[in-house]
Amino acid sequence: MPARMELEENGRVIHYIATDPWTIDEMMKLTQQATKIYDEATVRVHTLIDMSRARSLPQGIMRARTNADFNHPKAGQMVIVGANMLVRTISNVVAKLASFDRIVFFETEAQGWEYLRATIEKDEVKQ
Repeated sequence: MPARMELEENGRVIHYIATDPWTIDEMMKLTQQATKIYDEATVRVHTLIDMSRARSLPQGIMRARTNADFNHPKAGQMVIVGANMLVRTISNVVAKLASFDRIVFFETEAQGWEYLRATIEKDEVKQ
C-alpha cells in the first residue's frame, strides 16, 4: 500500500509514509486507526508525515481536514518532511481550513525527528 502508518517513540508519534501513487481513501483508513490511538492516549500524540517519496497530493485531499490529526484534543504538532512547494502550499490550506496552526515543514526526516523529540521532551517537563 503506497500510504502506510507506524506508531513510534513509545506511542508519542504517528508516522505516516506516502509513496506515489497514493489515494486519499488509503490515508483516511489510516487516520481511522490514528483516531483510536488518540482516543487511548494519556499524553499528546504528534504526527510526522514523510512526503519525500510522493510528489503530489491525491484528489480529494481537502477531506483530510476532518481527520483526528487536525482536530483531536490529544493531537500535537504535525511535522511534514520532504514536501515540495505544491504539497506545502496545499497542506497549509488544509490546515487553515481545519483551524490547525501546529504544522511545520522540514526538508529531511532527520530534522523532523529532531524537532519532534525536542517537543516530546518539553511535553514531559510540563507533566
